[in-house]
Amino acid sequence: MKVGLVYSFEDSNWFSVTKIVGNLIKAYQINAPEINFVHINFSNSHSNDEVAETAKKAFDGSLDKLIFLDHRPHPYSFLSSVGPSELDALKEIVFHIYGDFTLYLKLWKSTEKLLIGRKIKFICASEKQAKLVRKFTQNDCVTTCPFPVDDKEFKFFNKSYKELRSTIGLQENDFVFLYTGRLSEQKKSKELIEVFLQAQSDKRLSRNTKLLMAGKFDSLGSPYLEEEQLLGEYFRKTKKVLEKFSKDLAKNVIFLGNIPNEDLADYYNLADRFISFSCYHDEDYGMSVAESLMSGLPCLLTNWAGYSSFKLEDFSIATKHISVKLGEKRATFDIEEALKNLEDCSKGKLNATDRLNVAKCAHEKLSTQACARALKIILSDKVDCFEGFSKLMRELGSVSEFKRSPFMNESTKTYNQFYYRVYDVYAE
Repeated sequence: MKVGLVYSFEDSNWFSVTKIVGNLIKAYQINAPEINFVHINFSNSHSNDEVAETAKKAFDGSLDKLIFLDHRPHPYSFLSSVGPSELDALKEIVFHIYGDFTLYLKLWKSTEKLLIGRKIKFICASEKQAKLVRKFTQNDCVTTCPFPVDDKEFKFFNKSYKELRSTIGLQENDFVFLYTGRLSEQKKSKELIEVFLQAQSDKRLSRNTKLLMAGKFDSLGSPYLEEEQLLGEYFRKTKKVLEKFSKDLAKNVIFLGNIPNEDLADYYNLADRFISFSCYHDEDYGMSVAESLMSGLPCLLTNWAGYSSFKLEDFSIATKHISVKLGEKRATFDIEEALKNLEDCSKGKLNATDRLNVAKCAHEKLSTQACARALKIILSDKVDCFEGFSKLMRELGSVSEFKRSPFMNESTKTYNQFYYRVYDVYAE
């Protein structure tokens, strides 16, 4: 079998996507003895003529299947450069879906005519994202496979991190919560800090409990509601939260800046619990969560979107989840649940044996080897011909043609009925 892997050979602006694409390639290549993979460069920097030339060269070798690994550029420009006879010759077209799926509904709507009557599969990274994508298809051609984690990079190291802890001002007996990712309105990192410090102020957490925040501040705001932020605005908002509490308490929040990818595994190993209260609509998965679990680090998360898939059935103490509900302008997590879970987690530091078990359970579900097995099954599964996108896709795709924010009420700057129709499954 000859399979074309379509992706940009250039690194993405989103580092997590660069990692995901690289790990997907590794997972597919584990099956290489049985499948001949052809790598096809499809980049945002390519002109229409270059895309057409790339597509022509790819199909000169008579491909059996085509798999789109990347989130950008959208597959439409590539597929529209291919002749109907070449598309008809394909046994299957596969799309790996990312959190930005709903940002490109107009392009997906345009792609429909190229897909109808052909064998199509959409692969989502989490169950809730699969539920969301199924809202947009007439027949069930949606399946799931986690974005894989390279277990050569992320695993449990049973050794002392006393020296590394010391360099960032931690004592050996401190209980350490760790967040890694963007410090952003979208990730609710400010709310995470506030709940953590409130728990300490209420004496629900001991003073030797620390919160490490690893990542850079951004100013992205909330695009769906056309809420933009000035440069440094989110940093200033976070600073105001810290100033609400005494300096003695505020010093228990430690900002690490951006940690190089090659050092992340050490931080996952030195910490006692990964934490994220994100309720962002793009949270289709969570690479930081997957890497944490692969490193044997248990997690405290919202039950939002892709985060809810991080349940290790064989080791239930590995993850705890906090309820989320949809609001008029934000999805919000249950603050009292968050406070209680912070307190409970801080009293239960896992020993080395338990952490090794967390890593082993995660490996069975999230590693490149596990995902290679899952992808092999997905590629061999039969699927009915694509019947087209749903009425919801046509409605939203049409709205997107003339409206910048299809999920917003213009008059109130709140979410409209489309938002709740699409994202209700993320809050289940």
